[in-house]
Amino acid sequence: MEYKSSYDRINNISDIDYISRKICKDYGFGKYTGYQLIEIGYEDFNYILFTDNNKYVVKILNTERDLSSCNRLISILSKSIKEGVPVPNIYSINNQLLYEINVQDTLLRLFVMEYSGKSFWELGKELNNDELKQVAFIAAKINSIDYNIKETFYDEWTVTNLLKEYKKKNESLLEEDKKIIQPIIHSFMNLDFNRFKYCYIHGDIIKANLLLDSNNNISIIDFSAFNYLPRIVEITALLLGLCLTDDRNSTIYKMNQFLNYYHSINPLNDLEIEYLPLLLKSLASMYIIQTSFIVSESLDYVENEYWLLEGRKYLNMNINEKDLQFIKKM
Repeated sequence: MEYKSSYDRINNISDIDYISRKICKDYGFGKYTGYQLIEIGYEDFNYILFTDNNKYVVKILNTERDLSSCNRLISILSKSIKEGVPVPNIYSINNQLLYEINVQDTLLRLFVMEYSGKSFWELGKELNNDELKQVAFIAAKINSIDYNIKETFYDEWTVTNLLKEYKKKNESLLEEDKKIIQPIIHSFMNLDFNRFKYCYIHGDIIKANLLLDSNNNISIIDFSAFNYLPRIVEITALLLGLCLTDDRNSTIYKMNQFLNYYHSINPLNDLEIEYLPLLLKSLASMYIIQTSFIVSESLDYVENEYWLLEGRKYLNMNINEKDLQFIKKM
């Protein structure tokens, strides 16, 4: 579901000062001094809470989420932390990680995390080789954990849903975009995802969801797109989210470097390697489809134009199987 503003995700409640003061009092965080909205993201309401001696990240969960959905997310985060995935610590209150507060006759559910640095998006920073290696380890770790959560959900941005989303939203596309995307759609029709290896995936490992601290350590946030899907879905989203630059040769180099790192930890199989080029083009097409639809609905998101241009940029690079030869470097 698309929302007109961040506040629309929490029933248009705007008294964040009241919520923050209540959090500071109940958690014993000290004197509240202000907050800063984190405008990146399409799902929940996120902000930085400032006190007289520290700062914290508050995630108010979308009011469209039911209690089961909220507990599912908490369970995923708790399991990730327990298994050694670098996730910011979640503060507990009364032995609970999920905090509830009634504001203007609306029940809000939220949790509070430690502040672990700025995201690569905020820093305007490309990932270097060492950072790509860190992320490859994080992704491989997540993909190898048994979270024991078999239920999946429909995510409009997930590449496996390309045909359904194209059918629903292709009227929003510009003709020049449609001409480029249609041949990809035709090739995509032959894909049978049941043939691929399934695992648990974060689903949204992009620059906005990777934090860099003062010691150059990376932590990962926002497991809202977490799902049980073909592993290649994770790899595809990672490559476009972290390795795409303005230069074709640089993009190919970064993609091959990341694939080398991931493959050395959690080897890809021949089927995944074969279909990776098509899936990258398919996900880039999904970027264009979703952002074009959002524009047509007169909705405004900070990163919307970014993803639209990223999708077009990648398709214009025409990166193919011969460019992704990482396996030969092993």
